[in-house]
Amino acid sequence: MPALILTYLGQGALVINQPEAVRNPMFYLAPEGLRIPLVILATIATVIASQAVISGAYSLTKQAVNLKLLPRMVIRHTSRKEEGQIYMPLVNGLLFVSVMVVVLVFRSSESLASAYGLAVTGTLVLVSVLYLVYVHTTWWKTALFIVFIGIPEVLLFASNTTKIHDGGWLPLLIAAVLIVVMRTWEWGSDRVNQERAELELPMDKFLEKLDQPHNIGLRKVAEVAVFPHGTSDTVPLSLVRCVKDLKLLYREIVIVQIVQEHVPHVPPAERAEMEVLHHAPIRVVRVDLHLGYFDEQNLPENLHAIDPTWDNATYFLSALTLRSRLPGKIAGWRDRLYLSMERNQASRTESFKLQPSKTITVGTELHL
Repeated sequence: MPALILTYLGQGALVINQPEAVRNPMFYLAPEGLRIPLVILATIATVIASQAVISGAYSLTKQAVNLKLLPRMVIRHTSRKEEGQIYMPLVNGLLFVSVMVVVLVFRSSESLASAYGLAVTGTLVLVSVLYLVYVHTTWWKTALFIVFIGIPEVLLFASNTTKIHDGGWLPLLIAAVLIVVMRTWEWGSDRVNQERAELELPMDKFLEKLDQPHNIGLRKVAEVAVFPHGTSDTVPLSLVRCVKDLKLLYREIVIVQIVQEHVPHVPPAERAEMEVLHHAPIRVVRVDLHLGYFDEQNLPENLHAIDPTWDNATYFLSALTLRSRLPGKIAGWRDRLYLSMERNQASRTESFKLQPSKTITVGTELHL
């Protein structure tokens, strides 16, 4: 930050003393004999900055997905040592399209300078605000930070707001779009989770019903059923539908939750954490499957390592068909935006390596 301020001040003084330097003030700051090496250095820095932008976009998007602000996306890890080294095909494609659109709209770096200045100074102000919100230090250190860093950053940002009509609108537009998308996904996910929680029974109540006499009317199948589920407190929706709608119970029910660990690999002997929730006549087993980010989420293979008798199990997947309460109406734009993201998010079941002949999808319909 101090180096950036000194650079701005130096360029300003140069332009005042040499008006012709306004074309390229950064390069005119150097002696004439060093301008070619400075151009080479600037080119290398540009390549490094572009890689930083790509890596930063991947990291921020992954964090947004983890915070439930964006839908699931395909994330490919490219390092067995660093979890943060990832590749996201969708983000990479969006960056490519965005760069091409910006190049076609602005056509030159001079035209893009206003957008860049507003984006950089705005980022500095936001970082300082976050620092002040979460910092734990003495009041006089905070006051020094505000005086020597915060106020200059605000002044730089304020000076760049005069360039909004010349291109500064671009970062503001991008920020507005991202805010709308994230808030819409958060809003829709909360509503879906609330509706789904009402459909999924608490686990303890479900286990109590297994011992009640009226369950004699259910058709019991002498096989094993596996239900992938994201939480341990509730019953999978597909299992609820099997009991209520299909009047069907398997002799052994395996509820699997995948726990993602922050290591490349989890040894096969340490992956499974199993708990028997209910014994005869219906056996209910909960399995927490701990996997590293380089481990395949192959359910049949991992369950075989736990109990080979589960090889012929039938897999039941929970599915929700979402509908808008305001179809075709302008007021339903938020519903349609959320539904479009929900339909195009990465499928959680594709990586499970399930055989279609042994997989059944059961769910219900919800209206936002």
